[in-house]
Amino acid sequence: MTEVPATGEANNKAIFELKKNLYKEIGKQETVTQSKFMSIFQSFATGAAASAIGATAVYPIDLVKTRLQNQRNAPGVKRMGGIACFANVLRHEGPLGLYKGLIPQLLGQVPEKAMRLLVVDSVRSLSPSSDVRYDLEQL
Repeated sequence: MTEVPATGEANNKAIFELKKNLYKEIGKQETVTQSKFMSIFQSFATGAAASAIGATAVYPIDLVKTRLQNQRNAPGVKRMGGIACFANVLRHEGPLGLYKGLIPQLLGQVPEKAMRLLVVDSVRSLSPSSDVRYDLEQL
C-alpha cells in the first residue's frame, strides 16, 4: 500500500506564498515608521491567516484520504475509492461533513505555521541582501 503524503507538509510552499502576498498587501497600508512589534505582529497574523486559508482549502481532501486509510480490510467487504468516499460523505453528512474535525486541526496547525513563517521572515530580514534566499528545511 502506498503512503499518501501529509497535506500539511505538501502545502508549506503554497501557504508561504499566500502569506507573502497577504503581507505585501497589508504592508502597503502601513507607514514607514511602524514599530518592530507591529512588524512582528503583522508577520504572525498574516502567517496565521494564510495557514488557516490553506488548511481549510485542502481539508476535504485530507478527510477523504483519512477515511480511505481507515477502511477495514474485512473479508467480503468492498473497499470504496476516493470519489465514492467523497460522494458518500456528501450524501450522508452534507457539505459541512467535509469539514468535520476542522477546528481541532486549525487549533494545532495555525499557531505552528504562523510561528514558523515568523521565524523565516525574521531570519530573512537578517540577511544582508534581499536577493539571498535560504531554504530553512535544508538546514
